[in-house]
Amino acid sequence: MATKKISPSMQIQASKGPNEKSVLFGDLKPWKNTWLVHVKVLHAWKQYIQSVETMEFVLTDETGQKIHATCKQTYIESKGRILTVGAWRYIRNFQITPAGGAYRTTDHTWKIVFNQNTAVTRSNHVNDELYLNLSTFKLFCLEHLMRIF
Repeated sequence: MATKKISPSMQIQASKGPNEKSVLFGDLKPWKNTWLVHVKVLHAWKQYIQSVETMEFVLTDETGQKIHATCKQTYIESKGRILTVGAWRYIRNFQITPAGGAYRTTDHTWKIVFNQNTAVTRSNHVNDELYLNLSTFKLFCLEHLMRIF
């Protein structure tokens, strides 16, 4: 059976070091870029704005808190591709910037930005929690709408 050779930049390293401690999203601050977080990938998509391609993610930590993450086109092959939806991974060495803009995907103050030093590693953690929280809204029946007009 032939095996496909994967370039070193595409390989997923094995787990975190024995003395490394991951932090929760609530502890992230922009003054440091050597954080280690343990995340589940909830959603991923490619985005094109003014002909610039990025890979965008919604990640959750073990408490269910969500954060937006972005990966520039330069790093999609080496980092973004191994963050598959539903997978638990460790991510270390990334930038923290203010979340904002026209399309804010989470209510977290910060977002994660991958850079050349960002490393994504495998996690053995298994948790099938969906981490879904839906907004409530009122349903109006057609009769009610007809009365308004």
